[in-house]
This record gives sequence, structure tokens and C-alpha cells, in this order.
Amino acid sequence: MLNKYEENYTILKEELKIPFGTEFGFSLVYSNGTKKGTKEQDISANVYVREIPTQYIDANITILSGFINVEVW
Repeated sequence: MLNKYEENYTILKEELKIPFGTEFGFSLVYSNGTKKGTKEQDISANVYVREIPTQYIDANITILSGFINVEVW
């Protein structure tokens, strides 16, 4: 999804049904606190963030907990 965001943001917005005039970003926060996602932006508008608990599998096939952060502005 990160590749899709970077390669064709407009199509991803359409697929996710993001309303016209609204922008978004997201990141995955791993159990160790590391964060990977879209570039953080300097935004002077209201930003709404939702933190969604999730589980993921690491390289050692261990199930870990983390969060998906979705930002909309």
C-alpha cells in the first residue's frame, strides 16, 4: 500500500473512496516503537488521526502487536 501511495496517490484515493478535497497519510507503528509510513507533512489545517490496534507477523514468524495510524486533513 505504501508503494501504491508513492506511485499513484490519486488512484489510491479513488480506491479508498477518500473524499475530494481531503488528503491522507498512514503509518504502521511496530511493537518496538519503530514507525514506517508516508512522509510526515507540515500541515496548517486540522488533522484527524485514528490509531487502530493491529497484529502483524515479523521475519521470524512471530505475531506481534502494533498500530496503524491513519491521518486525514
